[in-house]
Amino acid sequence: MSSITLEGLSKTFAGGGVALHNVSLAIDAGELMVMVGPSGSGKSTVLRLIAGLDSPSSGRVLLDDQDVSHLPPQDRDLAMVFQSYALYPHLTVRQNLSFGLRMRRVAASEIAERVARTSATLGIDQLLDRKPSQLSGGQRQRVALGRAIVREPRAFLFDEPLSNLDPALRGDTRAELALLHRRLGTTVVYVTHDQEEAMTLGTRIAVMRNGRIEQVGAPLEVFREPANSFVAGFVGSPAMNLLAADTVPALSVAKVGVILGVRPHDVGVVPRDEGVITARVRVIEPLGSTTLLHVELHDPRDTVLRVIVPGDLRVTLEEDVGLKVDPKRVHVFDAATGRRVQTQG
Repeated sequence: MSSITLEGLSKTFAGGGVALHNVSLAIDAGELMVMVGPSGSGKSTVLRLIAGLDSPSSGRVLLDDQDVSHLPPQDRDLAMVFQSYALYPHLTVRQNLSFGLRMRRVAASEIAERVARTSATLGIDQLLDRKPSQLSGGQRQRVALGRAIVREPRAFLFDEPLSNLDPALRGDTRAELALLHRRLGTTVVYVTHDQEEAMTLGTRIAVMRNGRIEQVGAPLEVFREPANSFVAGFVGSPAMNLLAADTVPALSVAKVGVILGVRPHDVGVVPRDEGVITARVRVIEPLGSTTLLHVELHDPRDTVLRVIVPGDLRVTLEEDVGLKVDPKRVHVFDAATGRRVQTQG
């Protein structure tokens, strides 16, 4: 396994479109780094530059201490897994797993050993003589992972590998990936637009927007102390409520030029006369053990908050309720720059 270092990476495409702006990031050997952000944020471009599928306009890519910025993909010894499984339909699972090793002229005995070990690790050893058309989507994804793992590369690069799976299978496969990473201890760079995936998988996450890294940190660190209002609104499900401070003075001493943020689970719902803010329940979304409420503030009108409450809390549509917020749970961001100022309290 290898460390990966990005030094001042920029990428400009023909026609002047800028995909990356001076991106720097150090990924430790054995780390699972998740690059997360909305479509067009530059995360897949970063992965392609690491893989060698594109060349940077400026900056460097280092594997350990080796500058590989302009090295062809086949000379970097990296394994990439895409959202499309890219399996050879006419080959069996065994042949798909061994194909890359045979192209590298690895001894037949070693190929057999690696295929057996990898297929057992992934639980696909009973599928080795089937072809891709005989497999479910989840099984095909495991084979695609196995084809990367069997190579024993310096690092793995994953580009939205679970996006084609249904939600239940996606959750199961995500858990398997986390366990597999812990077992193998390999370096992984994982790209996704799904912040829930990022939070549950990453050793660290790098949140991207418009070709720049907005924040890097452990998932809970980024969740609890977002560097700016974009990260605050992007990381977390449901998203953090963001409000102009001077429109909701009950949450804070009114300040000009700041935005207040409060997460839905940090807002308490109480009887109307017991809250510091009054609101009307507009939407109720039962989620099982919890319920997501959309409540419209009485003052100012048209201001809607998302609130997570226990699933057994009795509320009805159009009911007037009170809201309580612990000041220590309120985040403050500069309205002009979006940067974090402090947490209230």
